[in-house]
Amino acid sequence: MPFGMVQLSPDTRDGGWDNCSGYHSSNSTILGFSHTHLSGTGAMDYGDILIVPATGELQLDPGSEANPESGYRSRFRHETEVAKPGYYAVTLDDHGIRAELTTTSRVGFHRYTFPKGSSPHIIIDLVHGLGDRATETNLNIVGSNKVTGMRRSTGWAKDQFIYFTAEFSQPFSSFGVSDSSAFIEGGE
Repeated sequence: MPFGMVQLSPDTRDGGWDNCSGYHSSNSTILGFSHTHLSGTGAMDYGDILIVPATGELQLDPGSEANPESGYRSRFRHETEVAKPGYYAVTLDDHGIRAELTTTSRVGFHRYTFPKGSSPHIIIDLVHGLGDRATETNLNIVGSNKVTGMRRSTGWAKDQFIYFTAEFSQPFSSFGVSDSSAFIEGGE
C-alpha cells in the first residue's frame, strides 16, 4: 500500500548497510515479518513488531544465518516467493509454513498455512528492530485470541512509540512471555 502506515514485509537479517529495508535478495533465511520499514533512505531503522510463525520445539532466539535451525529463523527459496503490489507470499522451508501478507493503509494481514499435525507457534518479538534499540515494550493478552502492545525505541527515529493490536483467527491453546533471561508459561 503506497504511503501506508504499515509496511509489512519479511526481514531477512538485521544488520548491514545493504539490508536497511529489512530484506535483501542475496539472503536465504527469513527472521520473520515486521510491520514498519524505511525505503530508499540508506539508513537502517524500524522493523517494528516482528511476527514469527514456527513449528516444532519453541525457539526464542533467532539463531544465525549460517545455522538457522539454532533459532526461529527459517530458510526459504526465492522461487517460492510471490511479490507484487499489495501482496507477498513465501514458503518457510524449515517449518513447512506458507506465509501470505497484505495490508491496508493502517493494517497488516497475515495468513499462515501450517503443516497438518504440526505444533504451530506465533512469536511476537518486540525486541527485534532494524538499526534501533527497544527501550520499553509491553504485551497484553486480551481474551483467547487478541494481543495488544507497545514498542518504544530509539534509533534514526528518536523516542518512537508503536502501538498495535493483533487478532488471531484461532484461540490460543497456551501463551507465554519472555525477556532475555526467562520464559514464563502463561506469564505476565
